[in-house]
Amino acid sequence: MTEKIYCQGSPAVAPFTPWLCQAWLCQVSTIEVSIGFFLAGNLNNFARNAGVRIMISGSPDFILPGLGVDPAPEFQELETPEGELHLRFYVPSGNEFALPATGIREVLSPSPDRMTPIPNVSSLLLGTLNMRGRVIWVADLGQFLGDQTPLNTDRPEIPIVAVEDQDTILGLAVDRIVGMDWLDVEQLHSQNNAPDGMIPFLRGEWMLGAPATKVLRLLDQVKILRSARWAA
Repeated sequence: MTEKIYCQGSPAVAPFTPWLCQAWLCQVSTIEVSIGFFLAGNLNNFARNAGVRIMISGSPDFILPGLGVDPAPEFQELETPEGELHLRFYVPSGNEFALPATGIREVLSPSPDRMTPIPNVSSLLLGTLNMRGRVIWVADLGQFLGDQTPLNTDRPEIPIVAVEDQDTILGLAVDRIVGMDWLDVEQLHSQNNAPDGMIPFLRGEWMLGAPATKVLRLLDQVKILRSARWAA
């Protein structure tokens, strides 16, 4: 049986369960959701367990503001990919990193004047930002990981990846966001040439390209959030 359940709403994990249960109980094989709803909650992992195919519609602007609209048709079928959904981005040094989508609360692109500098705090912290009514700290991720080059804040917008663990949210300011990608964590290698100050916050790295010369490092957002460096 093939039906469609149209799911539009805010990107929270909790509402996914009733729709997937309904689809499973009624032997429905297809659910259609907005792409922002899908990306923000990593719905595909839930759907796989329920044996339900996901159809996505719309553009990814909800989760990745400023990246533009995909000119693909309004309704697209998402083939089952290998791996898990990750966000890829660069820091000022030119190093590329990834974070798992399940640990990302939101991706923002505020203007610098929306951030409030706070005196007498760690030099890694750029200030605070009001994110949908909640004030969060924003940090220079590159410098936190040991980059000597500070983030350029003299620009119209600053890409910020808001990560969370339990009730803690931190905004990680980066240089440039690449986009979402499906990456297989089973293919991770140990970090061979990473700086010592970066290693505690890495889960591993992928070697990409042909030949495999491009390094993409996977960060552990929980270790970043809980690091003692913020108090230094």
